[in-house]
Amino acid sequence: GLDTVVSGKDIAVSIPTFRRDLREEVDLIEEAARVYGYDDIGGDEDRHSSIFAEIAPIDRRNEELCDRLSARGFAEVVTTSFMDPGDPLRLEWRADDPRSRPVVLANPLTAAQSVLRTSLLPGLLRVVERNAAAGVEGARIFEIDKVFLPRGEGEGLPEEPTRLTALFSRKAGPMQWHDKQRDTDFFDMKGEAESIIEWLGGPAETGFERSAADEPAYFFNWLSKNRIVGSCGLLPGRICARFGIDDQVFFFDMDMEAFSPGMAGRTVFARISQFPAVKRDLSVTAGGTVSWADIRNVVRKRTKHLESVRLFDYYRGDRLGEGRRGYTFRLTFRSSEGTLDDATVDMVIDKVLTGLQEELQVTLRTE
Repeated sequence: GLDTVVSGKDIAVSIPTFRRDLREEVDLIEEAARVYGYDDIGGDEDRHSSIFAEIAPIDRRNEELCDRLSARGFAEVVTTSFMDPGDPLRLEWRADDPRSRPVVLANPLTAAQSVLRTSLLPGLLRVVERNAAAGVEGARIFEIDKVFLPRGEGEGLPEEPTRLTALFSRKAGPMQWHDKQRDTDFFDMKGEAESIIEWLGGPAETGFERSAADEPAYFFNWLSKNRIVGSCGLLPGRICARFGIDDQVFFFDMDMEAFSPGMAGRTVFARISQFPAVKRDLSVTAGGTVSWADIRNVVRKRTKHLESVRLFDYYRGDRLGEGRRGYTFRLTFRSSEGTLDDATVDMVIDKVLTGLQEELQVTLRTE
């Protein structure tokens, strides 16, 4: 019971020290209702009301993204907000990585769930392990939820960014009579991730590059204005084995805070031009540190009337010189105002080659 003092319409309540759940007025109202009995509280059947609430743009964006991923064959999972304190070591996160310093719970339910999760990966990997043991042929799962990252020296409440993480494992699709069943590969994962970045409204100049040298060679990052907005790759077999998984596991992980909810799902329409397209193929050589994304960004920045740019050949060998790479791509030009002549397109090509030389030291391949 609670000690009370009634003075007119006011009731003063003394809260015992062991009732730490009673903090404010609404807690006392709930306590009174519980003691009285929820079923004994009457209602006015003659009064009806409807309460409408507007869904926040971020929540609407996340719900639409869940629907989109589900329509593409993914299964949404909800994992616990806790993780095993040994997971950072299993995943080989560096000591200076915030994910390797999880917040420790004061009263954990079990030792295996004694810290707040800093990534969605550990929980999803355990879902893959359980499904593989149950004989599920293919796993395409995702989760959108918060993770908990410590601030600075561990003072104050942790940061709670929202992440989207998806895992791909085992077979890419069900067995069918007209096509051979195959395993999931890197390009299944990369294609899905890039379509999501586009749907989220990611900028066209988003870069794609290999991750830090001290991380596995098959980890890559998407960057926008020098900020990592997502990562992807193939988890090393030794990491998967620590979670009881014998198959290859591909993943992508998105920082949802990096995308404006107002940009998601926007479709831009353009009038179809009645004039013919002009196509030009270019073959260039680049240094080993220059990626196709770098070249594509310069091309887009230096061209007018560009409809598309497609890479269709890649070469690396002794003929180009040590550390050099060859890229062959097709540029398609089209104007909505008239037919483009060769002189106009040649001027654009000259600007492209000049820009590639000045910004990336990329040169036209002559052999």
